[in-house]
Amino acid sequence: MSFEVTEEDYEYHPDGYQMRIYLPKEDNNRSTKVLRPVVLDIHGGTWTTKDRTLDHVCNRALAEAGFVVAAIDFRLGPDHQFPASSQDIAVAFRWLHNEENASKFRLDREQMGILGSSSGGHLALLAAIAPNTYNNVDAKTPPSIIPAPKFVVALWPVSCPFQRYRYAKRVKREGLIQCHEDYFGTEQCMKDASIPRILMSGKYETKPKLPPLLLVVPGEDANVPLEINLDLLECWQKCDGELDYSFFPQQPHAFGLYESSETDRMNKVIIDFIQRVCS
Repeated sequence: MSFEVTEEDYEYHPDGYQMRIYLPKEDNNRSTKVLRPVVLDIHGGTWTTKDRTLDHVCNRALAEAGFVVAAIDFRLGPDHQFPASSQDIAVAFRWLHNEENASKFRLDREQMGILGSSSGGHLALLAAIAPNTYNNVDAKTPPSIIPAPKFVVALWPVSCPFQRYRYAKRVKREGLIQCHEDYFGTEQCMKDASIPRILMSGKYETKPKLPPLLLVVPGEDANVPLEINLDLLECWQKCDGELDYSFFPQQPHAFGLYESSETDRMNKVIIDFIQRVCS
């Protein structure tokens, strides 16, 4: 079953940042009272570039499958540094959990997860294991407790910024080096934002149970070395987290941003995963 999809932008942030909502369109044969699972999408771009349209191909496929997708713009480096993006993600979660907004879009607040690609995958993972760590800084919007996401989908994530920074230096990727420095500033800050380090320190909020994770890894990823993904996998398992691992041989970093048969396969993997964990 495939839904028609509408797309519309809404201002979710007190500083004017936009959220694009992909909404499955009901027809006369479908109940208008059914609540729908929600996917908050966090775009990549090495914490410094791109916008809410980056994951359009995946977002539209998810909406056609019946999920509501909310893709956000947020503060980026070098104008803003860590944890600005994470603070904005907390604002977006609060906006979606707001009773009026949830009612307007018929959102199932019990079935709300998060998806991110590349650096957005890092931010999505951080929000999944520490949903309220960065939820008390926005003075214009009083904080409220955010429930842990129901699930997290991480597409080729930079789960350890410090490890990727060291890799970028080793292979002399000046652009990657600069973007890490622009957003995190120091190596210590990169370490503090490392998902495996947070998990192994025990300083994550979602105890005793991590949200289910789908990890998508391209086989020819020149931006995120395989060992970074394997570290994440190992640490997630050590914390008894449920994990689905989907490997795409011969695919480059960010392959799923563009239409192809492998992207179609990836989207089906994501849809099947969300349907299972939300059933």
